[in-house]
Amino acid sequence: MFTGAISQDVRAHLRRLCEAGVFNDRTVVVGCSGAFTFEAVISQYATPARILSNDVSLYSSMLGCLLTHKPVGYRITDPELAELVACAVTDAEKVACLMVLLDMMEFYKRSNAHRVRMWDGYRRGFASLVAQTATRLGELNIQIDDYWPGDVVNHFAKHYEDKGAVFMCYAPTYTGGYERLYRQLDAIAEWDKPNYKMLDESTRNALFDSLSTRRFLWYDDRKLDRPPTAVFRPGRMKTIYLYSNEPFAAYVEDKRPTPPPFPLVTRGTKLLPDMAVKVERIKKTDSMAFKDVYLSKKIDPGKADYALAAWVGDSVVGFIEYSRDRIRGGKDVLYMMADFPVDGTDYPRLSKLIVMLAICGETRALLERITEQHERTVITTAFTDKAVSMKYRGVMTLKKRGVTEEGKSFLNYSARFNDLTWQETYTEWLRKHGLAS
Repeated sequence: MFTGAISQDVRAHLRRLCEAGVFNDRTVVVGCSGAFTFEAVISQYATPARILSNDVSLYSSMLGCLLTHKPVGYRITDPELAELVACAVTDAEKVACLMVLLDMMEFYKRSNAHRVRMWDGYRRGFASLVAQTATRLGELNIQIDDYWPGDVVNHFAKHYEDKGAVFMCYAPTYTGGYERLYRQLDAIAEWDKPNYKMLDESTRNALFDSLSTRRFLWYDDRKLDRPPTAVFRPGRMKTIYLYSNEPFAAYVEDKRPTPPPFPLVTRGTKLLPDMAVKVERIKKTDSMAFKDVYLSKKIDPGKADYALAAWVGDSVVGFIEYSRDRIRGGKDVLYMMADFPVDGTDYPRLSKLIVMLAICGETRALLERITEQHERTVITTAFTDKAVSMKYRGVMTLKKRGVTEEGKSFLNYSARFNDLTWQETYTEWLRKHGLAS
């Protein structure tokens, strides 16, 4: 129902803090409320004196108005969509319209047959979806005392004199985070937008430093200079670190999911020429579990749109993940989020096979059935200080060397899908790289 990034593990930990009485009879000042996850947990499991919320986006601000019984006010400027939202009468229905539109905007450009069908489906069912969403909004158990749309720095500063207050924040950790997330919605809506300073690295760090003499819970997907009070590494979108200057928050969660029971290639397994090769779609959660096992713990894996497993004979030899590249590519470009082999085999260049299968023609055909659109190119990024990535060398083309804002060196690679089948790709890999160690 909501767009949020607070994992179940973080919510469970927050509930334990509530049940321990951490927030009882205290003012809780929440910055960057987003989907009001913190407020929802604290409302249900604690008895705070007040909850004071804050954000700057249209989505959060209209929901904040609804939760604090203030008028919900915005105007849709797109004539086609304005006609749809005319069905909204109550404030709950107006907020529900925004929530349905947020899902609907993914298909706004109607750039292929699938998106046209999805858009038409949303149009036909818009009133019904709004009614259902408004009903669920009316059942929300989120009690906040005030919502302020504006700069989180100013929001916190207004309450620093309350020595017993608890400050909480999970600020966006890439510049323009809110703007990118809600860009399409903002493009078709007018409202009384607040003035605020964009949170960049220095502003975010200054805000964190300002809390040093106060009770606080600061959630971050970065490792800061001080040791975290808690670590949540569930193998999902990001590892989350909790920083706090109070012992009440001490709890380390380092739970790793057990990978699903796929039969994996092992040491001693022989990869022979007559073995059948295939690539098939799997659940993203299954792929994420293996990423948590096989990838470096220094890597915070991103969230993919499509996950695949590569089989040779009766064993899985590796995994591939793709996402639609909306920023770096075009409508027929896929970004390869991950490509990694099963570890602990006799084949030191098994990673090369996974990359080769990722760009072969039969994989493209599989992806086109999944995405319902034409796919042409795969791009990816290798984070390394080396001049080339041996895994991609000879298979993909090096397009760029660079350094991120955090100082990490990277290589961008690109390749067009070829016309080979899985079996032909495997045969080529055996000939060039398939020697066992």
